[in-house]
Amino acid sequence: MGVYGLRTAAHAAIWWRRKAQWLRPSEERAPLLEASPSSFPHVVVQLPIYNEHAVAARAIHAAAALDWPRDRLVIQVLDDSTDETCAIIDTAAATQRRKGIDVRVLRRRSRAGFKGGALAIGTAAASSAHTSPLLAILDADFVPEPEWLRRMVPHLLADPGLACLQSRWGHRNEDERPLTRAQGLALDAYFVVEQSARSAAGWCLNFNGSGGIWRAEAIRAAGGWRGDTLTEDVDLSYRAQLVGWRIGFRPEIEVPGELPTTMCAFQRQQRRWARGTIQCLIRLAPAIVRSEWSVGRKAHALLSLSNHLVQPALLLLLLGAPALLWWQPALHPMLLLLTAVSLGQPGVVAAAQTWLHGRKGRALMWSFGWLAILGAGMVVNGSLAVWRGAFAGPGTFERTPKRGEGMAPGEGTQTSALAPKILDAQSVAELGLAAWAAAGLGLALSRGAWGSVPFLMMFALGLAWTGGATTWERYTASHASRRRAIVGAELSERA
Repeated sequence: MGVYGLRTAAHAAIWWRRKAQWLRPSEERAPLLEASPSSFPHVVVQLPIYNEHAVAARAIHAAAALDWPRDRLVIQVLDDSTDETCAIIDTAAATQRRKGIDVRVLRRRSRAGFKGGALAIGTAAASSAHTSPLLAILDADFVPEPEWLRRMVPHLLADPGLACLQSRWGHRNEDERPLTRAQGLALDAYFVVEQSARSAAGWCLNFNGSGGIWRAEAIRAAGGWRGDTLTEDVDLSYRAQLVGWRIGFRPEIEVPGELPTTMCAFQRQQRRWARGTIQCLIRLAPAIVRSEWSVGRKAHALLSLSNHLVQPALLLLLLGAPALLWWQPALHPMLLLLTAVSLGQPGVVAAAQTWLHGRKGRALMWSFGWLAILGAGMVVNGSLAVWRGAFAGPGTFERTPKRGEGMAPGEGTQTSALAPKILDAQSVAELGLAAWAAAGLGLALSRGAWGSVPFLMMFALGLAWTGGATTWERYTASHASRRRAIVGAELSERA
């Protein structure tokens, strides 16, 4: 864990040293293409969609509103849906076609390869229609500003060695509740500091699945999209860099997306990211070790891909903490080391918020407590995902439920996103470990082990939050489902 803490410190040091090279969002001046529209490159905007009825139409309309010559723009809807989303997509696509927008809906007979499989089909179709087009990928919950392409494409064209250019994720709903605020802080720290530092240092970084633009030729050179991991974006990014391409990043260019608003949805998202990244580590580590990269670049790449291993390590430390307190109440070097290493994270979060929001960003740091507690509460979810990524095969790509606009919190998040049981084994484990951490906290207080108190308190609160929230969300979803069934039955009887 100390090694991963040093990695965070290295990112922070590089960012502080080179932060002057990054324009703030308020200072961004879009380097619009000066050439005539007829010389603009062909851009295919790819929208991978699967059963996302709440946001599908909005995604199509936002893509169609992008400021780009109409004869050079194609909207490609990669629809794997099996519900009413198909009809919504067809209606939205027809509306935009009547306005002269080239919207093409591609559907497959099966969902083979999940999102990676859909992108492979779309990339093949785009490449057959145009010579080396640029492929802009946007998940269904992302809503780019109309000038997004005109800001991004010049940076990509200016550097022929870039396979992909990634923009920074914004958050459409980060102020909604503590859960979304904590996620916003974590993602801002990741994009503003870590991705910027990795880009500036020439280390490996990755396309984040949405809000980026790829060169079709780079995708072909890397072997194309694959669906044998749950993080096809990480997989392709590292394969492209292994064959000599680079990934670029522009923190001042934002593309806003939607943060999960329920604990069940957030855990599903994090489970997929952790499991898929471990799968990529297993598949790519031999090639990284054999590559001609420098030792430092190899080490950083392996640390980045194995970062989720911190969660099972924290879980083991939590399980052993009470025993450590019992036998060595006066000195707890492991816990003290962990505390010292983790002190860098608030600094990274503060740096990101200050860069984004100025003095206002410092005021937002009150939410860091929610982030620390949430991170501690995710150790069971993350540890299970790491185990499954290493030993349980490819798994199924479970999309993160989207809510969309115009809905109250909780609406638009289908109950299928929730576990069939109100209290499942993971929630039982989280609540049990919350009690274990609380017992350890009591022991620490009774024995005067003050250095262990913050560590155990975070886990007691975090695990109680995750276990309690998921249980409550399943209960309310189950209750609402039963209520709808009763109302439906009453209406049928009256009819």
